[in-house]
Amino acid sequence: MVSTDLLSEQKYAEQNRARIIRRLPPKLVAKEEGLLPIFQKSKRKPLRKLELLFEFMDELHGAIRPYLPCKKGCSLCCHNQAIDVTELEIAFIEQETPHRRQATLGPTPGPRQPCPFLMENVCSIYEARPFLCRRHTVLTQTSHWCHPDRANAEEFPLLGFTEVDRAMGLILSESGNASPTDIRVIFAASGATGN
Repeated sequence: MVSTDLLSEQKYAEQNRARIIRRLPPKLVAKEEGLLPIFQKSKRKPLRKLELLFEFMDELHGAIRPYLPCKKGCSLCCHNQAIDVTELEIAFIEQETPHRRQATLGPTPGPRQPCPFLMENVCSIYEARPFLCRRHTVLTQTSHWCHPDRANAEEFPLLGFTEVDRAMGLILSESGNASPTDIRVIFAASGATGN
């Protein structure tokens, strides 16, 4: 039986984190450890570096996905939090999808307002999703603690990918604009192609 008891879930999440770390392929660990120097030496433009980082993050996510309760159709995290994007990520979404930013910023989103790209509980821009979404991992047995009534109310162990975070910091620094804005202010609520 799956527990929704807080202490049991926290213990499970800690054990799950240790399990993931033990089972990560050594080549993938080495690749993550070497990310920052590769991006520091690269002469590529920030948008191309972001694409390469996202490709690596997809590979990394593929290795940890079997240990996460997150599945297609579970969209609780798409309602719970600010979904911050930078100018570089907005450019990436516009490059990879037909979606365009609104001509003017939209209103400040209310609590539990879903991401504008959430369609029938599925991310309609999954391949172009922002860093925050790619980086988000839940280590509990189920998504029980992701529900808006419980999300962020308790602390759970997290996975740390230091070099992924440092590489993203470098790329954003090189882009010249690392200021985050909530995606719901940038793109139309329907996920439409914008103005």
